[in-house]
Amino acid sequence: MLQGWVGETIDAEKYLYCIVDHSIDGSRSKRRTAARLCEDGFPTEVVAAMPWIILVDREEGGIARMREAGLTNVRVVFTLRGIIEGFCRLGFWEKETADATLAEL
Repeated sequence: MLQGWVGETIDAEKYLYCIVDHSIDGSRSKRRTAARLCEDGFPTEVVAAMPWIILVDREEGGIARMREAGLTNVRVVFTLRGIIEGFCRLGFWEKETADATLAEL
């Protein structure tokens, strides 16, 4: 049976589903995604346990909000702070630019 937004048969016994997203700020879109997955037939416990892989955490509280909403299996590849510090170490950014940007986080 095909589901609306998902577009395939959901078989949580056979497959491990995960979400991969480029970035997170406040998490509203991630929580909406979780709600749509549930509407399309994913069991709530599967959505809560599925890995959420976030490439860049913009450090605006989104990870904590996801966890508060029950989405606890969240993995972050990079933080914005780490990227900026790396750019500075590698000489891509001047220290003053990096410091000014970090002060805004």
